[in-house]
Amino acid sequence: MDRQFALHRVQPHRVHARRLLHDGEFDKAIGSARQAMERILAVTNWPQISKNDDLHQRSQAQRWRAIYKAAFDQASGAEHADEVTKDFSYSRGEAEVLIGIAASLLCVVPASSM
Repeated sequence: MDRQFALHRVQPHRVHARRLLHDGEFDKAIGSARQAMERILAVTNWPQISKNDDLHQRSQAQRWRAIYKAAFDQASGAEHADEVTKDFSYSRGEAEVLIGIAASLLCVVPASSM
């Protein structure tokens, strides 16, 4: 997949997230950032990881996947209201960080996977 095409698929979610952030809709902004992260994962070749992995033995690609997974899991709390996440409340700063992580992840996607 072409890098510009991938950026084109992610960009609307980033723009929408920034707009929602400006409007004070922090949970919805995080949800839009999460959608961008879904598109990013779709074009990567990051291998699966497991909680049972030896963290010191992970490859560079596995470590990027771990960063992605941590950010995606955090962003998922804004989208779901299950027993664990129903009381989650995100601040503007947290929304800004998750939007920033989503944007930054696109920069580390290997060109060969795009």
